[in-house]
Amino acid sequence: MDILAYTVEQATIPVSIKPARVMELTRRAASEWNQCMKRLVYLMERRLNEADIFIGFGAVDRSEQPTRIAQCTRYKRGGQVYWRIVLASDVSWDAAPWWQFWARGEHSLLAALTHEFGHVFLDDNDHWHSPVVGDVMQPDLLNHLIAEDEAKRYRARFKAITNPES
Repeated sequence: MDILAYTVEQATIPVSIKPARVMELTRRAASEWNQCMKRLVYLMERRLNEADIFIGFGAVDRSEQPTRIAQCTRYKRGGQVYWRIVLASDVSWDAAPWWQFWARGEHSLLAALTHEFGHVFLDDNDHWHSPVVGDVMQPDLLNHLIAEDEAKRYRARFKAITNPES
């Protein structure tokens, strides 16, 4: 099983959101994917210098998608692959604790984190999105809960990307 380390760049967190809340929601999003990708890959929180995935707030590229609120970009440097997840700093993120009782929301920080983590596992340089309405990876409906049938499809896609010969 592969382990991918993530870190939240706390200096980028907007003053309107408590850093502890961002950390909590990031851990919950990672946990959702750990359950989905069991025995394939595991997300683990680490320090900045040990991370494969860097999460922060900032500007997102809206040139092709004017309503984009977050993005995940894959980079390669010297044979090492890493990802940068950027959550739009100009969005009024919903990070309130009561959101845990809802599965979706237009600017749910938990849903956006869960969706963007999915790009780490499911993209083959094509910014893949699920065509199934209600899926975490469906771009128009932000959902933070991965159903079991959805998880099976994601595991199959991950295996196809990481082992194209099989």
